Amino acid sequence: MRKLVLFAHISLDGFAGDVNGDLGFLSYDGELQQFADEVVKTVGIPVYGKNTYHLMEGYWPGVLNDPNADGHSLEHAKWV
Repeated sequence: MRKLVLFAHISLDGFAGDVNGDLGFLSYDGELQQFADEVVKTVGIPVYGKNTYHLMEGYWPGVLNDPNADGHSLEHAKWV
């Protein structure tokens, strides 16, 4: 049986976005990126909630066709 990994960005008041649904409150640095990359390596397939799915659906497929996308973004886009 596969395990389910929960990876959530949540503010201290328990919301996964600001009043406009944005994630601008996140301070995503190199250390967190490295941690997230290690978590992603343990996951066979992502499962998203409705809103996150729609964000991912509209963004990551375009990265695959972007000649200026960096290697990390391309690898993540392939995984998504």
